[in-house]
Amino acid sequence: MSQSIKEVFAQIEETITPAYKFPYFALVRIKTRKEGTMHIPAPWFEENERRGEWASNLPIAAEKRDNEYFACPLCGERSFFSGLCMECQFQYEEWDEENQQRRYIEPLWLRNRQAVKAATKLQILRKIDSGVPDLGIESAEIVLDVDENPFLRMHPEDALGALSELKRRLKIFLGEVPDPEKEAEEDAEVIPGEDSGEVRRQVNGVWQHKHYSHDYWHPMKSYKK
Repeated sequence: MSQSIKEVFAQIEETITPAYKFPYFALVRIKTRKEGTMHIPAPWFEENERRGEWASNLPIAAEKRDNEYFACPLCGERSFFSGLCMECQFQYEEWDEENQQRRYIEPLWLRNRQAVKAATKLQILRKIDSGVPDLGIESAEIVLDVDENPFLRMHPEDALGALSELKRRLKIFLGEVPDPEKEAEEDAEVIPGEDSGEVRRQVNGVWQHKHYSHDYWHPMKSYKK
């Protein structure tokens, strides 16, 4: 049996197995004993059953993730996203002679702080994966976006719908029918964004963007022409 066929069956098993689904912009807010408060994207807890079960038992925070949830560490401007605001990022931009445009250079103090937090998040997730009882945290809760509903658990009775979807994917995999998602991505017109180094595209009615600091396509919170 070829590796590609094994991957197809692995996908079938993954799809029909009960799983926890979290809203895209939801966060798991964790207060640690040593590194303070940090946020982990809730969809990261869908990667395996143990993480999903742990996160599904967390309380939902009273406040929502809105456009004033995070604060810029320099000026304090409120934002939907963490990190430096656009005005403060401009202070750390340099002229890129090769590409003939300004380029954001992340300051060392911010890079180090993000590295420590990233390592702590990874350690917490690994402890959850391993079933370690003491995660080194004081509290944890789910923070939902203002436009999102609480996560839902996928039950076994959804398997028929999942299998129907897998039949469609299998036909695409075997080349019997074209992949509409891939075709939509290939046909999507890429346009420049509002910020330096950002590009945007619309795929199946959903606006996506990527930029120099996050070089992968991901959904936009909103799009203003």
